[in-house]
Amino acid sequence: MTKPQTFVLEHEPRKDLPEDLFTFLNDNKDHSVEIDLSGVKALSGRHIELLLSASQSWRAAGLPLVLVRADKTLIERLCAFGMPANLFSEGN
Repeated sequence: MTKPQTFVLEHEPRKDLPEDLFTFLNDNKDHSVEIDLSGVKALSGRHIELLLSASQSWRAAGLPLVLVRADKTLIERLCAFGMPANLFSEGN
């Protein structure tokens, strides 16, 4: 299996501008991907919406999309907003 494409999300993602993440996902829609959340303490609603939509698209295509290196508190917050716990890497 090929190594997934990785995107490192900024530590302080701009609240209303997830364009870099959108571009990465759009450019890699035919590949397995990892989104590195190391150092990220919070995500904007637009980031959460984009990640939820992408996870559904990747799942429909039979490709993995995994959120990696997320802080336990961030995982709890994102799951409370509806992010499926199975999106997070076991190696967090």
